[in-house]
Amino acid sequence: MVVCPTFGDQPVNAKKLFDLGVGLTVNRPTQGGPQAVSDYRKAVATAVCAIQADQDSFATAATRMKDEIATSGGEVEAEAVLIRAIERGI
Repeated sequence: MVVCPTFGDQPVNAKKLFDLGVGLTVNRPTQGGPQAVSDYRKAVATAVCAIQADQDSFATAATRMKDEIATSGGEVEAEAVLIRAIERGI
């Protein structure tokens, strides 16, 4: 996955995906203009090529993440975590 975070929780989530080994981050340009657009497109293309070149590593990480999610209890456990947090006033 190539992620291009913009605002809010996106940069944090992008870092998490990178740390998990399932994605690469390409930061959006902070300036406008044709050169910024060109550089951004090149950075995205470079990230896509990097993932294609190391597909096995990214696929293994994605499968590991999928398996962890599948065994984590799903939405039932997520609901229980939220209810406990609400009850504790967190």
